[in-house]
Amino acid sequence: MKIDRNWQAKFDWNAYDDYKEAWVEHDRLRQSNSLIGWIYIGIDTRRPGEVKVGKTTGELGTRASSTQNPYYTLFHAFKVKEGLAPHIIGSIEESTFAMLDGQYDRVTHWGSNKKSEWFKARPGRLLLSPEEMAEVVSEFLYQHYSSSMYCYYCPDRDIGVIHGWHNPLVRGNLPPYQALDHSNPPVAFECYLPGGCGLDCNCW
Repeated sequence: MKIDRNWQAKFDWNAYDDYKEAWVEHDRLRQSNSLIGWIYIGIDTRRPGEVKVGKTTGELGTRASSTQNPYYTLFHAFKVKEGLAPHIIGSIEESTFAMLDGQYDRVTHWGSNKKSEWFKARPGRLLLSPEEMAEVVSEFLYQHYSSSMYCYYCPDRDIGVIHGWHNPLVRGNLPPYQALDHSNPPVAFECYLPGGCGLDCNCW
């Protein structure tokens, strides 16, 4: 799916049978074309076992690299709903940190000894992988902040899915920074329209 930055100008409210149907489609387009607001996971390719968690109220590309660390890259990101206030995104990040502090050790800054946004496994456990962190953060965000995340529940698979961005290679050319359904298999957007997608499923 390609981002359409002019979708609002092209949207025709009169093309729908009723206002509710038009509003559902309008909000779907608003969320699917949004590029701002993310909770993300990053890695340092030199330090396996340490994973960064952070947020941005802007576009994800602003967190894709670090001028201070050429070995840093994004691994995964979860899309926050378009229109969410920056202070709410900040509170989601802080709540996520509090949850992670209960499961992992926080890496501290070398000079100040203050807590950083980097986490690692506690002594005696296997190395913390970015895949594990993505799963833990995804489950937490869906359970506690589903109303604030661009997500849906699929009763057929009994899972909550947050649209997001994923780095498939960790190195090389990165895909566009837009939110997609990375579940398997993904649900078609037609499922959200009144009447559903027409398949034998229960997703609307």
